[in-house]
Amino acid sequence: MGVPQRPIEKQLISELKKLCTNPLGYKPAEALRVSLIKDRKNLFTFLRYPGVQPTNNQAEQSIRFLVIFRKIMFGTRSQSGLRTHSVLPSLVLTALRQGRNPREFLQILLTSDTAKAQAALYQNTS
Repeated sequence: MGVPQRPIEKQLISELKKLCTNPLGYKPAEALRVSLIKDRKNLFTFLRYPGVQPTNNQAEQSIRFLVIFRKIMFGTRSQSGLRTHSVLPSLVLTALRQGRNPREFLQILLTSDTAKAQAALYQNTS
């Protein structure tokens, strides 16, 4: 079922409903208004779960170097390049966040059977 809402969350959702009552004439603003109404129950998840950050700043910062790299290199030129550029850096970041050597991590993922690769990826030692 989930964790119950806190009073502050109920108050914020109520205020959000009031602010989003009337449709807006400017298309981008209207799209945002509709999105806020649709996702209002998910906007304040951080109030219910300790450790959940109120922003996605960590996620954005973790891929910043990829965005800069893509701009410098003027993007990729093929579907294969696009896949490689999106999957491999993600796996390297996963290894680094787990405090592991990225080369060894990738070697396990690319040369081991599925069970061992999944155990390495999800840090499952069983």
